[in-house]
Amino acid sequence: EEEAENKDEAENKEGETKENEKEEEAEKKDDEKKEEKPESVAKKSAPAPAPKPKKVPPPVAQRRDTVGKVAPGVKPKPKKALPPVVDEENWKEKLGLTEEDAAQYTTTWRDAVGDKDFMTGAAGLTLFTKSGLDQALLKVIWSVADRSLPKGRLTELEFYVALKLIVLAQENKTPNVESLSLTNLGLPKFDK
Repeated sequence: EEEAENKDEAENKEGETKENEKEEEAEKKDDEKKEEKPESVAKKSAPAPAPKPKKVPPPVAQRRDTVGKVAPGVKPKPKKALPPVVDEENWKEKLGLTEEDAAQYTTTWRDAVGDKDFMTGAAGLTLFTKSGLDQALLKVIWSVADRSLPKGRLTELEFYVALKLIVLAQENKTPNVESLSLTNLGLPKFDK
């Protein structure tokens, strides 16, 4: 009986030893996994940096307000002088004016600006609104005529171009550079 008990004890000890060895091996594997885990956990748990949003310019309508001023945060385009539509030698011909019409244009210029060499935007607005045309259309007419620097004022020849564009608009024609040489349109009409 004692032998059987000793044998059972030995087997139990052997079984316990094997179990202990298995537990130790399992613990080692767990320890190894734990050592690996912090890196992988760190990689998985740390949020990836958010992609930088692409800078997309707003639509043109949002970059400038309705009066043509530059909206906040938008760099203004550099202003450039454009080639003149007419010059001293050919302005009557290019604008399709008779000698009488040209003389009336000159009188209108002198009445509007006196002895100045240019018409300011304020003076232009005062005169051109008397044409009965919509302000948005007058703005387009001004921008087509205003070709020299500084912008925002008209030279005498630019003023003549603006007058012809006003006549075109009053005659229900398209007020653009291509239409300037149309003849027999008369003079611009201004309310008093």
